[in-house]
Amino acid sequence: MIEQTKQIEKIYSGRDHCCRCGCGGKYYYPQDRMFNSILKKAMAKMNDSTSQVEDHGQYVNISYGYNDRAYTIYYK
Repeated sequence: MIEQTKQIEKIYSGRDHCCRCGCGGKYYYPQDRMFNSILKKAMAKMNDSTSQVEDHGQYVNISYGYNDRAYTIYYK
């Protein structure tokens, strides 16, 4: 799903069905200490059969769990 040729700009981790202004979650950027950890968690959820993955071209949204949670991976 995630193309190797695209570079990741940022990853959102937080509530799923809300705006992405940052009020319901947090953004992680490649220079952040936790970026690789969050990316690994997002990739694990992407491969989990209980998660819902939506590829929108410029970003991939990974909805998971019963508490309205998601990872959103944004491309440059």
